[in-house]
Amino acid sequence: MEPAYLTGSTKFTWFDKFREFKVMKQYSKRMVIVHWLTLILLIAAWYLGDSLDDATDDSKATLAGYIVHISVGLSVLLLAVFRFYFRRRDGVPPPTGDTPMDKLAKGVHYLLYALLYVLPISGIMTVITSSAGKALLAGDANLLPKEHGYRSVFAHTVHEQLVNVLIALVALHILGAIKHQFISKDGLMKRMMLRRKD
Repeated sequence: MEPAYLTGSTKFTWFDKFREFKVMKQYSKRMVIVHWLTLILLIAAWYLGDSLDDATDDSKATLAGYIVHISVGLSVLLLAVFRFYFRRRDGVPPPTGDTPMDKLAKGVHYLLYALLYVLPISGIMTVITSSAGKALLAGDANLLPKEHGYRSVFAHTVHEQLVNVLIALVALHILGAIKHQFISKDGLMKRMMLRRKD
């Protein structure tokens, strides 16, 4: 059943207001910017995290790497908040009309959005429950976890597995975009591109 404001009814439910969004032809400029900036930050966070996980030294450069990784992760979390706000304010494009694919895409999107919150939070918990937190507070690289020193930290295990889930979902997301671009040829990818001024 469609929400009240899409059917013309004046009866709104609280759930309709929370769940549904205005329908637009394509994503707003700020939504497009947030989307691509989030992707760039996720790639940077993954690269830094993977490098730090295998770090064997306790140099100041490694400590700086932790600070940058955490900063990037917090930026992803902040962008996720902005993304939700912008979706509420600006609206989203309508479904493509391919019901099975629309349902799959919707599920993938919801899981991706959830991970944009849960992944940074699990990273924060990793810092809090490991010696990395002490190292950052003291500014002492000698306190950093050694190679594989995170394996006993539950939060880090969760964080790593969530990264794997994220990679799988992003792969599905990309495959879906490729399908629309080269098989369906419905121009769906234009929705997430900045509009050119005529």
